[in-house]
Amino acid sequence: MSSRLLVVVLALLSVLAAIEANTHHRHASAADKNRPQLRFAEERHGGIEEMTRTDSRYLRKPCLRPPKPSARAQLVKSYPRTWEFPGFEASLPQAWDWRNVNGINYAGPSRNQHIPVYCGSCWVFGGVGTLSDRFNVARRNRWPPTFLSPQEIIDCGGRGNCQGGSVTDVFEYAKEKGLVHEDCNVYRATNGKCDDFHRCGSCWPDNCFAIQNYTRYFVKDYGEVMGRENMMSEIFIRGPIACSIGATQKFELNYTGGVYAEKLTLEVSRIG
Repeated sequence: MSSRLLVVVLALLSVLAAIEANTHHRHASAADKNRPQLRFAEERHGGIEEMTRTDSRYLRKPCLRPPKPSARAQLVKSYPRTWEFPGFEASLPQAWDWRNVNGINYAGPSRNQHIPVYCGSCWVFGGVGTLSDRFNVARRNRWPPTFLSPQEIIDCGGRGNCQGGSVTDVFEYAKEKGLVHEDCNVYRATNGKCDDFHRCGSCWPDNCFAIQNYTRYFVKDYGEVMGRENMMSEIFIRGPIACSIGATQKFELNYTGGVYAEKLTLEVSRIG
């Protein structure tokens, strides 16, 4: 594997104290502890909204299972981050979007995890989507674009599946075993087998076979980043980050603005 393909990944995992909160009091405490990070959003959007728990399908079957505190990813890094140095905020642009950097799109397409059938795999898509885009950023968008397979992690990761999982496992798997391209193992939205063929296979009219020589994509660094400016810097310098959000039914139907504390149920890729 060429060193150029070793992308430095620093993912935003579940960092708020409200991750495991299940009471209004704990949500309020989380908001107080994160007041410096929330102040800008409060001023811009009009305050903090406390969303009540609902028994929607999103909370009954969330696709994200945040790791226990004892199992959360530790910071794995080989060099200091830009946001660790004083005054880094001065270099941040007013706006940034990896879908349009001087007319160039570094981001992959939006995907539906529930096609062809329902699969609670947002934890995979949030991680794999982030890594795919970061490889494209590191490779300066050279052809062919990187489009990593979420199915291989569902099949072979061993810790999560279509019933949910943690994005931490995606990054650990990418560091330890490497990821394959979508061409090797296309998404099927099912809990599949883990063998040589399913890792990377192809078929002729009369038989199917495992491919022996194929590219695996490894990451070198990963971990957590907290704070609005820190996250902005990480996105600007190295590419999208994976974020956990509370995508409840009330959020989808009633949310119009502001900051709120809610149980984390969905993993997404933040591009700008």
